Amino acid sequence: MEKLNLNQKREIVGGKGITGALLSGIGSIAKGAADFLTNTVGAISTTVFTAMSLNKVDKLESKIGNSTFKTDNTTSNKINLEADYKTPNVVSLF
Repeated sequence: MEKLNLNQKREIVGGKGITGALLSGIGSIAKGAADFLTNTVGAISTTVFTAMSLNKVDKLESKIGNSTFKTDNTTSNKINLEADYKTPNVVSLF
């Protein structure tokens, strides 16, 4: 090893490496982009699944990722069934 003189000691050399803060920042940006993509795909798929299944069941709860959709068609489906099976009043003509 060589001994540094006073001018060499005052010279600052740095910034050549990648710091942990830089890598952490890049990781945070990548995680945010991935979360956004996941939530977008989840919201779209939840909407499509719900639209396809909405009138087939009485109660529906669909959750994909952060997207949640709940519906309860019990009352309206019951009214529709009663209307379909309601027998008309027979009028006697004699």
